[in-house]
Amino acid sequence: MRQKLWLKYFGVKAKMKSLMKEERGETNMIAIILIILAVIAVAAIFKTGLEGIVTDLIQKIRQGLGLS
Repeated sequence: MRQKLWLKYFGVKAKMKSLMKEERGETNMIAIILIILAVIAVAAIFKTGLEGIVTDLIQKIRQGLGLS
């Protein structure tokens, strides 16, 4: 019984080591997610200002094309 427990322990320990080695590349993924969240937060904070800018640009484009 004890031997089985030790084998399980060392098996789990080996799997954890391999998992830690594999996770090194995931740091970039976390950084990308944080950047995306920061962009969304800035957009949410300046939502009304951005809406006004986009609306003005669309109106100018329509006027330039003669659609309005």
